[in-house]
Amino acid sequence: MSSFFKALIVIALVAVVAGVGIMSQYRLKTSEPVGLTQAELDLFVDKQLGFREKSQFATDPEARKKFLERLGKQLSLVMEAERRGLGATDEAKAMEELGSAQVLQDAYAKAHPEASQGPNGPQASPEEVKAWIAAHGDVLTRVTAAIASQSKGQPAPKPEEIAGVFVMAEKAKAENLDKEADTALQLKLNHYGALIQALVPKLEEETKYSDEDVKKVYEEKRASGEMDDVHVQHILVATIAIPDPSNPMNPGTAPNADEKKKLAEDILQRIRNGEDFGALAKQFSEDPSSKEKGGDLDMKPRYTFVPEFEEAAWKLQPGEVSDVVKTDFGFHIIKMIERKPAPDLTPEIAAKLKDTLSQKRFEEAVDEIAKNNPVVLPVDFTVQKPEMPEMPQMPMMDPHGGQPGAPPPGDDEMEPPPAPKPAPKAAPKPAAKPAKGGN
Repeated sequence: MSSFFKALIVIALVAVVAGVGIMSQYRLKTSEPVGLTQAELDLFVDKQLGFREKSQFATDPEARKKFLERLGKQLSLVMEAERRGLGATDEAKAMEELGSAQVLQDAYAKAHPEASQGPNGPQASPEEVKAWIAAHGDVLTRVTAAIASQSKGQPAPKPEEIAGVFVMAEKAKAENLDKEADTALQLKLNHYGALIQALVPKLEEETKYSDEDVKKVYEEKRASGEMDDVHVQHILVATIAIPDPSNPMNPGTAPNADEKKKLAEDILQRIRNGEDFGALAKQFSEDPSSKEKGGDLDMKPRYTFVPEFEEAAWKLQPGEVSDVVKTDFGFHIIKMIERKPAPDLTPEIAAKLKDTLSQKRFEEAVDEIAKNNPVVLPVDFTVQKPEMPEMPQMPMMDPHGGQPGAPPPGDDEMEPPPAPKPAPKAAPKPAAKPAKGGN
């Protein structure tokens, strides 16, 4: 699963706390258009992004642009969920309302550090909890039912724990903490997250391939050679910032993409003129996992690499070299060494292919939703490059995770990340099922 879709349903999933509570005072008014203002975006970037993301965005306009594109897609899903009326269900309302209550609980804890009672901050008293349960028994019943639906077998919180969240949220509202800019933004993102979480399972079901379809696709692709295993070499001229081995937590400055493209074209011309591919890979490739092997990536099955790389590689015959191929990592030159016919379809291969095909269809559905539900966002945002924090020296991280199909450095963080999720002080947060997708 690609990093973009890992973030797809957690744009702000404070709502993954999962729960119910039909308490309208915690719900965001849905009349306002979906989107973020410049002030909200700047606040989000300032408060929620970490050191690596800020370092990357401070120097890389293209990374900021891609961030906003991904954010726009996520917000388009919010609009689609609203169009389908998914926010009107009891469960969706509950996801938002308990999530909002936890946002407010966290805001109260931050506003009252002197009242901290352990790692979870200020807590409601037993008397306050008892009074809330007596006044809101029906809410507690719905909360418990929704948690059971969302928790997928995880232990349910005690009624007193659930009630405690709402008691502290009411205290936060009494102090108008919900009006503070950061908290108001988290409440807004919580609303969006609840809608996305309501939509994703339906999109997954709509885009899932059947077992028969998978078998048919496999045989067609196998006959055409599209499912061959391949043994390739590649040279990567990176357009992402590669961490310094002596300071791996600092991503550095993004390279100039035009200069890198020119270098890749020059290397390709040298290969066309007869120079040794492996020697040039050792000299120029910036993929640390294969550089010293002359760019050798060993024999790999289909659906191992990023789509642009695969599309180019699987068209090659042994001995052929690709043109310059652009991916999110940078510019690649690929040489086919050997092709091996795909094996008969096994349950393991079928399961992987089914997931891959379904992910692709899911992506296409998201793209169509984004086209039909455009969201207006600021065209850019500014980031001050942060000071390097002091920390122990760490081993050099492989920016490809060992292969070109893995995310580049900090890629997970460069997705629109979740809004801060309060620690599960009361209701434990069942894991939301990640949305499917690709890069």
